[in-house]
Amino acid sequence: PSLRPLLDGSGGGGGRSTVSGAGHAAGVGGGGGGAILIAANGTIDIQGGGQILAEGGAGGERQGEGRAGGGGSGGAIRLIANRIQGSGQIFARGGVGGSCCGFEGLSGSAGRIRMEAIFNTFAADNTNPVAVRAPAPGPLVNPIAPTVRITGIDGAAAPANPIGHRNSVDMILDAPGV
Repeated sequence: PSLRPLLDGSGGGGGRSTVSGAGHAAGVGGGGGGAILIAANGTIDIQGGGQILAEGGAGGERQGEGRAGGGGSGGAIRLIANRIQGSGQIFARGGVGGSCCGFEGLSGSAGRIRMEAIFNTFAADNTNPVAVRAPAPGPLVNPIAPTVRITGIDGAAAPANPIGHRNSVDMILDAPGV
């Protein structure tokens, strides 16, 4: 999956109640996991204790004769860089269903993880669900460094190769209003 467009996970279904009245409430559905896009021109390094999470929320508990809510589905995580490395964790798991007294809501489905890099040495076992690995789409920004050049000020031409040092004057401007 390309994760284009990048969409978050869906919420879990709410439980139902077979009896009306106080003390018989159904559990709410868990929220869906978010959508995360991280793009770097250099390296994304997720250290051992680091985590990127887009997990679904847990379903709500039931009360009385109500039924528990379902867990939300996992979200989407897309990483794009020249290099992705580290041994942290990347999770887009579905949320667990609510439970009580033997009546359990269903867990949410897993989300999606996609890593696009020229060099990808991220620990393969540290993603859940298993990440799709793909080559990087190419340079992430314009490889030509942007520049700003002042060619003149108030009709006076600026030097072609300004030095810009405090001990060397590039231009002398008239006082304001002169």
